[in-house]
Amino acid sequence: MPLNFLEQLRTSVVVATIGVAVPLVFALGLSFILYDPDLVQPDINRGVFFLFLGVIFGTSALPVLARILSEYRLMSTRLGIFTMGVTTVDDLVRT
Repeated sequence: MPLNFLEQLRTSVVVATIGVAVPLVFALGLSFILYDPDLVQPDINRGVFFLFLGVIFGTSALPVLARILSEYRLMSTRLGIFTMGVTTVDDLVRT
């Protein structure tokens, strides 16, 4: 039976949510350690610095992943469908 994105939607949403939350939590902790008002521009507060780090740590590359899965002929496997589903939901959540 062929798998499709809708069959794995719930799992994809859970993993994508974790994929968004973990980098943000990491960025939050790191922003308390790295933020120094003397080293950043005066108009950059801790919140902006935190969001910047969160975006940097949470960026995914859907086209690169699709190319890798395609080259290794994994796109139509359970792993490929799941990975593309997670990355797609993750990208949608981030936009």
